[in-house]
Amino acid sequence: MQRCKGMTGSGCHYDTMQRCKGMTGSGCHYDTMQRCKGMTGSGCHYDTMQRCKGMTGSGCHYDTMQRCKGMTGSGCHYDTMQRCKGMTGSGCHYDTMQRCKGMTGSGCHYDTMQRCKGMTGSGCHYDTMQRCKGMTGSGCHYDTMQRCKGMTGSGCHYDTMQRCEGLTGSGCHYDTMQRCKGMTGSGCHYDTMQRCKGMTGSGCHYDTMQRCKGMTGSGCHYDTMQRCKGMTGSGCHYDTMQRCKGMTGSGCHYDTMQRYKGMTGSGCHYDTMQRCKGMTGSGCHYDTMQRCKGMSGSGCHYDTMQRCKGLTGSGCHYDTMQRCKGMTGSGCHYDTMQRCKGMTGSGCHYDTMQRCKGMTQFNLFQSLTMTKWKVNQTTTKHSTFF
Repeated sequence: MQRCKGMTGSGCHYDTMQRCKGMTGSGCHYDTMQRCKGMTGSGCHYDTMQRCKGMTGSGCHYDTMQRCKGMTGSGCHYDTMQRCKGMTGSGCHYDTMQRCKGMTGSGCHYDTMQRCKGMTGSGCHYDTMQRCKGMTGSGCHYDTMQRCKGMTGSGCHYDTMQRCEGLTGSGCHYDTMQRCKGMTGSGCHYDTMQRCKGMTGSGCHYDTMQRCKGMTGSGCHYDTMQRCKGMTGSGCHYDTMQRCKGMTGSGCHYDTMQRYKGMTGSGCHYDTMQRCKGMTGSGCHYDTMQRCKGMSGSGCHYDTMQRCKGLTGSGCHYDTMQRCKGMTGSGCHYDTMQRCKGMTGSGCHYDTMQRCKGMTQFNLFQSLTMTKWKVNQTTTKHSTFF
């Protein structure tokens, strides 16, 4: 039950029972039982039993058992058991068990169990259990329980319990009962009952009952009952039940059983039982019982019971019961019961019952008491949507 009126930039993205009227820019994106009439820009995107008539711009986007024939401009966007062959313009958009290969324009948009490889244009749009590799353009768009990180162009559009990170100019993406007013920069990314007002820089990224005010630099990244105020530089990065937002070129961030191989630039970020070998750029980021050896760039990032020794670049990032001493570069990142002393670079990022002493750059957590951390721990157990 949101309202997004008078948008003139990238438009309005709603998820449930929304209304988007008078759009003049990129149009209106609806998910459930919406109406989008009289659009003249980029058209209308519907998900369930919608109607899109009298389109003059980019055509018609349907999700369920629709028909879109004789399109010559932006093509045909279908969601369920459609066929779109021989497209040369904006490509083919499918949702369920489709195939779209050899596209060179705007690429291939799939929703369920699709494959989109070797895309060079606008990338790959997936909804459920997809894979999007080697993207160079606008990236990857997922709908259900996906992750789309490292976006630099139009960002990431999610529908259900997702995260939308690193947007720089695509407007406003809402998930549930949000409000985003007076945005002028990259917009507002909310998930649940958030508030983000008067942002002028990179916007506000919230996940659960957060507050991020007066940000002017890279913004605020919170996940669970955090507080990050008055940041002007690199902002705030948390670890517990968090997501890594605002990435602009650090590669790929995966959460569950994904594969992202052959990275040479910023490297590979994995969360669960992944493998990242032969990296030459920024290294390998693992979460659970991984191994990252022979790194020469930014080092090794481990999450659980790992060891990272002899690093000379950005150091060591541990999550559980680790030790990272004598770091001089980017410091130490711990998650649970860690210690990070004598840091001189970017400081220390802790999540639960941590200590961060001797910080010279970002002394965010020195004033936090043990009581506040206990509150955060309790909230973390009950506020997550996964």
